[in-house]
Amino acid sequence: MSSIKYYVLSINNAKPFKIFLLLTICYLILNCIFVAQNTWAASYKLVKIIEFIFLGMIVIKLKPRLRTVLFFLSIGVIYSSLIAILEFIFQKSIGGILWWLGERTFYAGTPGIALTSIRGRLFLRPYTIFPHPNVFGGYLSIILPLIFYLLATFKNKKKDFLFLFFFVSFVFGLWGLILSFSKAAWTVAVFGFTLVILVKSREKKILRLIKIFYKKNLFLIAFYLLFLFSLVFPLILAKTGVVGQTSVLERASLIQGAMKSISSYPLFGLGLNNSIIQQWLFLPTISELYVFQPVHNIFLLIWSELGLVGFLIFVTFLSIALIKSQKQTMVTIAIVSLMVLGFFDHYLFTLQQGQLLFTLLVSLGMYKRYNEKQI
Repeated sequence: MSSIKYYVLSINNAKPFKIFLLLTICYLILNCIFVAQNTWAASYKLVKIIEFIFLGMIVIKLKPRLRTVLFFLSIGVIYSSLIAILEFIFQKSIGGILWWLGERTFYAGTPGIALTSIRGRLFLRPYTIFPHPNVFGGYLSIILPLIFYLLATFKNKKKDFLFLFFFVSFVFGLWGLILSFSKAAWTVAVFGFTLVILVKSREKKILRLIKIFYKKNLFLIAFYLLFLFSLVFPLILAKTGVVGQTSVLERASLIQGAMKSISSYPLFGLGLNNSIIQQWLFLPTISELYVFQPVHNIFLLIWSELGLVGFLIFVTFLSIALIKSQKQTMVTIAIVSLMVLGFFDHYLFTLQQGQLLFTLLVSLGMYKRYNEKQI
């Protein structure tokens, strides 16, 4: 991994990275043809991956300022959070023109709808324009720490319109994050806020520590330890029965199924976008039909579908993104937060909104465009 990292990043031009992407696409094509049981499902996913590669290349070509990107993302934070507040108050979808933005028709009694219990009473978890409250919460958990960081950079806070706009977005977003009732999103948000506070209060020491992490490859060690923890912890909770929530049992069941598939097909996996198709072969026999969904861990999901080869390619790609973004603290925080979020859910790899967020933020770190005073 170290040799790959320094080969790709020791050269300032983009040719080595383009070769890396080309080899990755070649591997995905071979995986679709020779490994995937359902070639059509694999081919569709391959087209989507290539689509996001081109999107990332466009972002790198345009070199947008992070403040501009956050401005438009904050607009989404405001109106999606406002919808979430209204949905929670009325305990149903708002309807009307919002259907065209992605909101679907539901109410608290809709079968299979996401609910939360407050003092023994069930409440609807707002979906807004997202496919699930967890995706909504995950979006906010990544964006809010960046807005929080940006707010700290304003000098003339009272008279600056942008400061007021980002402050309003931050307040609405916090309410939206709370009402999502996504524990994973809450955890990632706290993690992101903690990183921002540490960086702003001990900036020189933190930046020096980051350089040490890169030089010593300590971030890879930390990643693998967190990856292992994300697999073992849900299994321990489910086995001990300390937490009896259905979601924990489902997550543990999906992790067990993914690990069984990896043990059966360790090198090349089940095939791109084929994990659910063959999931019934590996899940425990007590699993219900509704459990058939991607494992809630993008790294384990990629390993089960693309094998160890695909897993190492993905980790290498994230390593490149992290190292290239090391002089852009906000982007580094975003990428690290995305990785942590990936330990809890699958939508950064499986759903359109998660894929767009992942592609955009990682692409922002792939080019040298400004220093921290020019965000």
